[in-house]
Amino acid sequence: QPASPSDSEAASLSFLIVPHRVQRAAEVRALLLGVLALALLTAAFVRLRLANPTIVSLSFLVVVLVVGTMSTRRVAIATSIAASFGFNFFFLDPIGTLRISNPQNLAELFTLLIVSVFASHLSSQVREAQVLRRSAELKSALTELADLRKAVEAERSPLAQEISALEHKVVARRAEL
Repeated sequence: QPASPSDSEAASLSFLIVPHRVQRAAEVRALLLGVLALALLTAAFVRLRLANPTIVSLSFLVVVLVVGTMSTRRVAIATSIAASFGFNFFFLDPIGTLRISNPQNLAELFTLLIVSVFASHLSSQVREAQVLRRSAELKSALTELADLRKAVEAERSPLAQEISALEHKVVARRAEL
């Protein structure tokens, strides 16, 4: 199970942090796309008169998983709540209300919500692990580059001394002539 970054790891990842307003705009865009996908699915299911709760809830869950994979946990949870409300309003009796008359419908609704929140959490952990792995790769590459730079400077230093000594000899010989 991937761990969250420690404070020192988070500090070393500071170059990966996106400015707050850019991240917020991306979150809003992802949420709007998720809600739009849910609305399109709902419209298609209503138009086709497809009211099978299993098909509807699994379709909504796919949308939540995609949003959870592409965005933040917060957006995925908001999308899962929107999916639950849409599922309740359009597909559970009494249709057109947020009231639930059948205990089985309540179980279906909460199952959709719990599974979608859990799946959002898992996809978020996978994404965080990918960021940590990429950060470790970048850190390793930077360390290798720094070591290479030190080696080049170490090689250049004696060479620069030899060139300087040769220049002094050339200048001295010209002065003799």
